[in-house]
Parts: sequence; C-alpha cells; structure tokens
Amino acid sequence: MATDRETLVKNCLSKFLKKHDLHDCIDAIDEIVLSYVISILEDLGDDQNAEENIDVDQFTEMMDAYIPGLSNIDSVEVCEWMFSLSTELSKEKGDSPYIPVDNTSEPSSPVTDIIGATALPQIDRTEVNGNVESFLGDTEDDPELVTMLLEMFPTACSLEISHCLALSNGDPDSAAQLIIHRQEIGDCIVSSNNSKKKKDMVLDDNKVKSHIINRFSYVDTDADKKTHTPTFQKQESKKLVRYLDNKVVSTKGEKFTEIKRKIQKT
Repeated sequence: MATDRETLVKNCLSKFLKKHDLHDCIDAIDEIVLSYVISILEDLGDDQNAEENIDVDQFTEMMDAYIPGLSNIDSVEVCEWMFSLSTELSKEKGDSPYIPVDNTSEPSSPVTDIIGATALPQIDRTEVNGNVESFLGDTEDDPELVTMLLEMFPTACSLEISHCLALSNGDPDSAAQLIIHRQEIGDCIVSSNNSKKKKDMVLDDNKVKSHIINRFSYVDTDADKKTHTPTFQKQESKKLVRYLDNKVVSTKGEKFTEIKRKIQKT
C-alpha cells in the first residue's frame, strides 16, 4: 500500500508530466521511481546548500530511463519543481526543511520489499558531498566492474549495469543476482537506442531493383524534344587514281582495262 509521501509525489509528478504533454508516461510511475524521487527530495530538504549542490542533469538522465521524454524538459523547470515538491514533503512530514532526519527511523525501501533481502544487500541513505548523489550511486569509479558485467550480460545496457551496481554497493556478485532477477520480472532498463531498432525486412528483388533504378539511374527527359538530323557532305569525296603499267587507268577507279591486240597483216 502506498504511503502518504508516495501518493503526494505521484500526484505531483503526474501533474508535472501532463503539463509537458507526457500523458503516456504516467503509467510508468511505479514504486521504484517514487522511492528514487523521494530519496532525492529528502536530500534536498536535508542539505542547506542544495541549490548549489543539486545535479539536475543527472536526475533527468536517470529518470529518462523510466520516463522517456523527461530529459527534453527545461532543467530550470525541473529544478523548480523539485524544490517546490521538497518543501511540500517537508510540510507533510512536519519537519523543517533543514533539520536532519534520523536514518534509523526511516521505513524500508519498496525496492527491498520487491526484490528481497537475499538479492539486495543493505542500502545506506545517500549523502550530499559536493554534488547531490543519486539514490543509485555513482559507478564511474569502477569501469572494470561495468565492463565485466557487460561481458556476462551482453543484452543488458550500461545504464542497467550501473543501476544494479549502485544498488548492490559495488558488489559484483549481488549486482549479477540483481540483474538476473530484474530480467526475469521484466523490470530491467532498456536502452533507448535498442528500443528503437526495427527488425530487418526481407524485400522483394524486383522492388529492390526498381528502387535502385528510380534512385540512381539517369533518364534523359529532353530526349523526346530533340530532333536528330543527319549531316550531309558538302562535296563528294575524290575517287582514287589507279595506275597500270605506269599509266593512268581511270579517274573513276576501275580495276581493269581492256587491252587490244594488234592484228598482223599477212
């Protein structure tokens, strides 16, 4: 059953998505998204220099994996929405925005209830050190672990690997169990590039041929408008002059002559 804080965050997040024409993404809001948003908002309420330490780009990038299109919203509007919702949560809880909250009195995360204690180790509350760290932690310091898990799970994206490593506090064995569990329940993060890939279509040879001809062949559209006329010679070519016995045979080029024999008188 959702708590009052989760209900408040879900309603505010739904209104924020409707405001930016993301109605289709409202159904993607689940307990994991709500627990992540609540943890970030509580960090904002506990930090006195939250305006300087907040990392809105990291928050929108992580939320965009669950709610596509959120990264297209202006970061200033996202920041204002986060601070206003953090103030409402502080009022709802009855605490001052800058009074530290006792970590031991917090209820268990819904993520632990869903996955189970065996697959997910104890997760400590994230603290603000320079920049507001996300609930999922920062795995950029361990690229070898990410590479190793990517080799073990080639179908998983790097964001899913980083997500599970952060939840398991950098333990590769627990992260591997968590990845397997999330793949079985269909709750793993899918890369936006992979989701947009289409299956290869088998095209007919005739269609491919006609497509190539229409695109790359040259068709002279002015061929029907042109008139082709033969060229006539201005003067007749000269005939060859042939010789026989050092005499001119003819100017017309005959190949033989008639030789008359003289008749001797008796």
